[in-house]
Order: sequence, then C-alpha cells, then structure tokens
Amino acid sequence: MEFRYTGADTANAIQNSIQQSLGGLVASSLVPNDVLNNLFSDISKLGEEKGSSETIGLSLFNTTGATVTAVELFYDYPATVRSIIEINSVTLLNNNKMEKIPNNQARPLTGTFVEADGVGNKVLLSASLDDGDGLGIWFRRTIDTPDPLDAIECKDWEAYFDTLVKVEDIALTLLWT
Repeated sequence: MEFRYTGADTANAIQNSIQQSLGGLVASSLVPNDVLNNLFSDISKLGEEKGSSETIGLSLFNTTGATVTAVELFYDYPATVRSIIEINSVTLLNNNKMEKIPNNQARPLTGTFVEADGVGNKVLLSASLDDGDGLGIWFRRTIDTPDPLDAIECKDWEAYFDTLVKVEDIALTLLWT
C-alpha cells in the first residue's frame, strides 16, 4: 500500500510538496514515512491564534499484488494534542484524479470528515480494493487555540509556555485483509 501526493501537473508526474497536495491529479511521489511535517507543516503563530484549519489531499494505492478487503485507517494521538485530525475518503475518477481545492484553507465539496482516533474509531476506507487501484483521502487538521496570553499573569508565563506541546507525533495505522 502506498500513500501518494496529489496536485501533479499531469497524472503520475512527480510532485513532492505537501503544500501543493490539494487534490486534482495523483502524483507518482510517495509520502515519506515517519518524517517531520510529512502531512502538515508547523503550526504558525497566526494559525494558533485563529484556531485555523488546513486540508490536504492524498491518494492510497494498493500495491500488494492482490485484491485487499476491509481497508481501514485510524490514528493514535499523543497524551496531549494541539490539533484535531479528521479524514474523508473519496473515490478517484479514472483511478487518478480527485476533487481539487484552491488552497489548504478550503474544504472539498464531497464526502464527510470524521475523526478516527484510536482503533475503536477506525474508519472503513474501502470494502475492497483491487491491486493497482486507489482511492483519495482528505486529511483536515484543526488547531486548538491555547488560552490567550492576556488571561495569564506575567509571572506565570514561563510555567505556561513550558506546558505547551512543542512536537506532536500522531501515529497513523492502515489495516487490510
């Protein structure tokens, strides 16, 4: 199974930027595993203040050599999180194209976003996926806004900043039979 970026200029062209993975044509470029910022970039100060959301589109292809069934996905949050992740599985048109959004602040028109936190909330992406076939998956991150600084006394700032999460590793698990 391979996660691939979207947003290629032509079907199966190279496209290695997560910021450009906004749906459209499927790229040949694989999403790297266990790499910092491989799905979302750092949380900016503006994003943190606004509690903004961002969306990316990836594709998932069956490269196992056989038809697979019950393709499911879930993720495990760390003990403390600064953002909520939701997913939305969609069908690829001609096995290489999905809806394209204009920027990462937009939402696709098709499908419904759901949380898949923990194995008990796993999401069925596909009942059956033939070898060589794929599907589209939208990932949406909504940033949780911290307490405003004006609500914290100056003497407590250092302790407050020490409690903020600086790195957030979310483990994504893909299952199939």
